[in-house]
Amino acid sequence: MRSSLMTLTRAGGWIATCLLLLPSCGSETSANLDVQLTGSTMGTTWHAKLPSGVRTAPAPEVAELYREAANLALAEIDGLMSTYKPDSDLSIFNRAPAGRWVPVSPLTLEVALQALAWAEQSEGAFDPTVMPLVEAWSFGPTERQPGAPTEKQLRKVRKLVGWEHIQFQESPPALRKDLNGVQLDFSAIAKGFGADYASAALQEAGASSFMLEVGGELLVHGTKPNRSPWKIAIEQPNDNASFGSSSQITVPLMSGQALATSGDYRNYRVLDGKRISHSIDPRTGRPIEHNLASVSVLAKDCMTADALATTVMVLGAEEGMKLIESLPETEALLILRVEEGFENQASTNWPSL
Repeated sequence: MRSSLMTLTRAGGWIATCLLLLPSCGSETSANLDVQLTGSTMGTTWHAKLPSGVRTAPAPEVAELYREAANLALAEIDGLMSTYKPDSDLSIFNRAPAGRWVPVSPLTLEVALQALAWAEQSEGAFDPTVMPLVEAWSFGPTERQPGAPTEKQLRKVRKLVGWEHIQFQESPPALRKDLNGVQLDFSAIAKGFGADYASAALQEAGASSFMLEVGGELLVHGTKPNRSPWKIAIEQPNDNASFGSSSQITVPLMSGQALATSGDYRNYRVLDGKRISHSIDPRTGRPIEHNLASVSVLAKDCMTADALATTVMVLGAEEGMKLIESLPETEALLILRVEEGFENQASTNWPSL
C-alpha cells in the first residue's frame, strides 16, 4: 500500500453526494445487488459501493474483507493525524515547544509537505496553521462565543498563523515550529488523502471497481459492468433542497477521478445581522465575504481535490478559477450567489452528462 494519510472532518464542509452510493448500514449482498459498505472514521462516516459482477469470492466474505481493509486504513491514518487523539503525531507536535524537532511518521510528513506546497502556491490562501483563527471566530471544537473576536484578540491570534513557521526534515522525518503556540491541523487536506489511502487498501484487497466516499470527499476506481460513468450529485446551496431534488447538479466521473466540494451555507453564524462564513481567510484573519457559495473540484486524487476546494473557496471566483485553469488534470464548478439566486461557472473542461 502506498503512503498516505488522514485528518479530521472539515467543519461545515459540503457533501458531494453519490447518486449511486446508498448509505446502507450493513454489507448485505446478493448476485443481483451491488455491494454497499459503510463505517465511521475521523468524526464522520465513509461509504463504498462495488457494482455487482466484480466479486471473485462468496459475497458476504468479500464484503467483509473490503470493509475491514478500508476501516483499518482509515484507522491507521486517524491515529497519526487526529488533533483529538493526544498521542497522534499532530497532537504531539502541537504541544511541543518552538525549536524542537518532533519525529513524525513518513505519512504525516507526506501530508505536511503537500499542505506547505499548496500554502506557498496559493500565497497563504491555504494554510495548515489556520486553526487559531477558526477557534477565534467560534467555528472550532471549543465552546462558541456570543460575539466576534476583538481587534486586539485577532492581532494576537494572527501572530500564531503562518505556514512559514513550519520547518521539516525528510530523514529522519520530523517537523518543528519557530514560534510557540503554532499548531498544525490538516482538516482541509487529509480527509481527501484518507480516501486515497483507503482506495489503495481496497485495491490491495482485490476490489477492481468501486466508488468510495469519506466524509464527503470521494473518488472512483475501475468501471461499472456496463462501462457507463459513475454519476455524482453536487448540492446546490439551497437550504430547503432535499436529496435527489432538481437543485442537485449531476457530474459523471471516470476511473481515477476524485471530487471534493466546499461551501459555506451549511455552517455559518449571524452576528449583528450579518452572515459570517466558517471559511476563514488566513491572510486577513477574517471570514470570507465574497459571493462564492460553493466550489467542487475534480482532480486526479482526492487529496488534491480536497485542498483545492478549500483554497478556491478562500480565493474567490476570479482568482480561484485562474488557479484551477493553470493546473493540469484539474477542473472546477463554482456556484456564486447573485441577485436572482445562484449562477454556475465551470472551468474549461468540466464534464457534463
